[in-house]
Amino acid sequence: MTRALVLCLLAACGSDGRGLAHTGDASIDTAVFASPAKSHMLFVVTTGITLQPASAPDATHDATPLVDAPTQLLPWRPATPSKVVVDAIEHVLDPYGVAVVDVRPDAGPYDMIVLTDSEPGTTRAVVGTGCNAAESDVAVVYDHTPEIAAAQALALFAYLNGVPLSATAGDCLHLGGTTPCALAAQTMVDPAHACADPNATMDERAELQAAFGSR
Repeated sequence: MTRALVLCLLAACGSDGRGLAHTGDASIDTAVFASPAKSHMLFVVTTGITLQPASAPDATHDATPLVDAPTQLLPWRPATPSKVVVDAIEHVLDPYGVAVVDVRPDAGPYDMIVLTDSEPGTTRAVVGTGCNAAESDVAVVYDHTPEIAAAQALALFAYLNGVPLSATAGDCLHLGGTTPCALAAQTMVDPAHACADPNATMDERAELQAAFGSR
C-alpha cells in the first residue's frame, strides 16, 4: 500500500536571503503534463499531530496510509515560528493560485504536510499517494533547518498535486540537495517520480501554472 518516496534534501541555487528563490512569471504558454490540481491549499503543521491510519489519505481527518496505528509526531523546532516556512514557500508559489497556511482550514480540500522532530521511520514513507490522486493528501518532512524544510514541503506539495519531480540538482522540485532553490525553465524529469509524465524534460514554472493556475 505504501509508495515509499526517499526523502532527501532539496538542491538549490540563487536566493533572496529568505531560503528560497522567487522566479517570476506564471503566465507561461507551454504544452505541459500537469492537470488542474485537486487541492490549491497547503496546510503546514509544525506543532505536532497524531496521524490516524486509513486506506486512503484524508488530511481533513489527519488520516493516511503512512501509519498502521494512531501515531504521534513530535512538534518541529518549537523555537522556530512556522511563519518562516510558510513565507518561504509562499515566496516561490506567489504567482500561482495556491494558499499556504499554518492554521487548519475550516474545510477541505487541502493538503497537509507535517514538519516534525520525530525520527525518520516513524511513518512508513513520507508521502502515501501523490500524483493528484487524492483531494486532501498527507506528507511528512523530518527534522531539518527552516530553509530545507520549506524546500522539501514545496516539492512534496507540487508532487501531491501531480507535478513531476525534477532530476536536476538545483531545482526547487528536485529531491536530493540543499537550499536555496530555483524553479527551472527546463529540467530533466525524475522518472521515478514523474506521475506518469512521458516527457523527458519539463518547465517547472509551466507545470505549476498548469496545476494551480494564476493567483
